[in-house]
Amino acid sequence: MNRRDRDEKCALCDEYSVREAEPEFAGVGMGRCMARDPRGFLAPHVAWNGETCISYRLDRQNLAKRRQYIAIQQQKETP
Repeated sequence: MNRRDRDEKCALCDEYSVREAEPEFAGVGMGRCMARDPRGFLAPHVAWNGETCISYRLDRQNLAKRRQYIAIQQQKETP
């Protein structure tokens, strides 16, 4: 059984990139998903807190920066 951790979010994946996202998507907390299959990108843009896909790989090298980005996005959503 392949269970996903509740704390896994697209923004923690090494294939999630805000820099590569179109500005109108990045401005609302979405990033570019760089994961590909033979037909192309799996999803062009995904939400920072989106459900992770089969391609998910934790970006351990940049984990602190990614967690900081998530904290900022969470603050934006808090009324």
